[in-house]
Amino acid sequence: MRRCRPSTSISVGLTLAGMFGLGAAAPAWADRVVALSFQEKPDYARITAKWADGDDTAPKITASVNSQVLVLKFDQKVSVDLEALKKGLPSWAALTRMDPDGTTARIGLRQGAKLHISTSLDMVAVDLTPPTAEKPPPDIVSPLVATKKVEAEKARIAAIPPPAPTADLEVRGSQAGLSSRIAFYWPSKVGYKVVSRGDGVLKLLFVRQAKADLAYLHISPPDNVGAGCPSEVIAERATDEHIVLMPDRDQSRVGKFLLQ
Repeated sequence: MRRCRPSTSISVGLTLAGMFGLGAAAPAWADRVVALSFQEKPDYARITAKWADGDDTAPKITASVNSQVLVLKFDQKVSVDLEALKKGLPSWAALTRMDPDGTTARIGLRQGAKLHISTSLDMVAVDLTPPTAEKPPPDIVSPLVATKKVEAEKARIAAIPPPAPTADLEVRGSQAGLSSRIAFYWPSKVGYKVVSRGDGVLKLLFVRQAKADLAYLHISPPDNVGAGCPSEVIAERATDEHIVLMPDRDQSRVGKFLLQ
């Protein structure tokens, strides 16, 4: 096997047999292809790796720099285009090779470097910064993050049960002596509670939506409701509940409501 020497203008601590002979292509028995992309900025260089088969989990890589050689070790046999790496990072990469085991790539660097590694779903980034860099580059964020966020929101919305149908609610009033009665004719039994009472207004909250028909109550209100002004009886619709506001003359004692 022929030994290739690096250019005398490049100081690289790398003395590996077959440096260029194995750099352009991975061994034929490599299991999976890793797609690499590269980015050079004034203060750092980034190598981004993801599976070429579209797997949404990132390749597992451990990285280290020894004697100005970047070592990338994968957890399985891979095929990577190291020649493209050298061309993609011209200010950093001088020589490249893949070890015979197909799991370890070695890149001779043109300068000393500190490492920063970040992972985001299907992508892993290996960043090289000058030894004097005060802070690492920002972590990588995969475009898949936004895609999955949209998908999760769609799934959440799809899982929301449809609202219960709005019931037709007839409301009637009657008077017996000093007692007033208001009857709410629901299609089925419905829970309710008195939410508040003050300033001459009684507020009831039902657990279902309804389209209230207050015509009978307006025509013939009980003595203790409406205070002579039946139009003040108001029905409101909330998202999943129904509210009835009723003028409450003289803060009348509230007994039971007839829910039929």
